[in-house]
Amino acid sequence: MAGSTVTGPTGAAPAAGERSFGDATVAAAMIDRLLHHAEVISLKGDSYRLKDRDLGQVPNDDAA
Repeated sequence: MAGSTVTGPTGAAPAAGERSFGDATVAAAMIDRLLHHAEVISLKGDSYRLKDRDLGQVPNDDAA
């Protein structure tokens, strides 16, 4: 995997690994294997994906 890029969500709860893989130990081992020689970059700030969305509005079901 030299030169590869792997990205993942940061908002996942630790229990999500147990639900996904059936075992927290297996999930932790997989994450450890991915990050062993990795450079981890943590980005902070507003989501570019959500910048144009109006998060204050509640969807109206009658508008269909």
